Amino acid sequence: MATNSDYFVRWFKDGDLEYYMFHLNNSLYNQYDEERFQWKFQQSPYKLDIVPIAMVEERKTGKAVGFNSFLPLEIKTGNTIIPIVQGCDGYIERDHRRKGLFQKTIHFMTEYFSDNGPELLLGFNFVESLGAAKKAGSISSALINRWLFKPNQIEIGLDPVSDLSLIHINHRRVHDIYQKSSQEQVIHLHRTEQYLDWRFNQSPLRDYILFEYQMGDLIGYIVVSSIADEEGKMELSIDDYFPVFTDANLFFTILRSILKKFQCIEVVELYTRNNDVLDRALFQICLEKDKDPRYTLIMKSIKKGVSGDQTLRVGVNLFNKEEWHITKSDIY
Repeated sequence: MATNSDYFVRWFKDGDLEYYMFHLNNSLYNQYDEERFQWKFQQSPYKLDIVPIAMVEERKTGKAVGFNSFLPLEIKTGNTIIPIVQGCDGYIERDHRRKGLFQKTIHFMTEYFSDNGPELLLGFNFVESLGAAKKAGSISSALINRWLFKPNQIEIGLDPVSDLSLIHINHRRVHDIYQKSSQEQVIHLHRTEQYLDWRFNQSPLRDYILFEYQMGDLIGYIVVSSIADEEGKMELSIDDYFPVFTDANLFFTILRSILKKFQCIEVVELYTRNNDVLDRALFQICLEKDKDPRYTLIMKSIKKGVSGDQTLRVGVNLFNKEEWHITKSDIY
């Protein structure tokens, strides 16, 4: 029986693409194609000198048996910007599981980047994959809930907010709004102008609509998209917003205004950090969410000499789950 030492890990090569797409389409996606791959790993503003997909090969046969992907991004809190990778799109063939191969890919990646490059591995893991992440040294943090509700359900128990304006904007205006509000100490993915263009304009995933909202001196943005769900129902997805909402009434008033611009929306999808303002408001009006948290935010230090939940930078504690701002568009 093969053991962990009977496998080795290397970085992705051009000839791996067919294998990579085939297994993603059989495990995680309905349609993962070359356009999606190019967007994610070749067109990213944080593109590295290697394609950061760790391929696992069996030494005896020389054949690939799995992979783990690491998307380069940045996180920001206050004036501090930290390069990271987000774990995503992993797969190990059934006959080669339970041999520690996911952990092997993480160790390979951390060794490669430990002296220079990304400083943190961040991931949004399903419950069933938490074990492998923790065995590789990751620490679990915030829980992410997924809510699905009908538009008429948010009319209950929410007082309206008046004097609200809502207009379409482009990614440059989104960046202007973000820059003026991103000095908050919340921890979040860094939304540079190039990142916003890549994430919302160049994405092959769906068409995004960007709105600016204003009420008095309060200005922010919110990004949405609409798509038919698996049952054919039109779903409005809340994909991104900034600044963080401290008033649920404001958010739901904006949402009602946005819904008026769409026809036939039957379901609204929203991701929240467990126990944040919007999460508590949705719970209070008795809406239903997924039985378990959709994801658990996990983190692992990559930087040499830093382990566990030690701080990567002086005065910055990335492991404080209450400080994270997370939206659907952050999760790859």
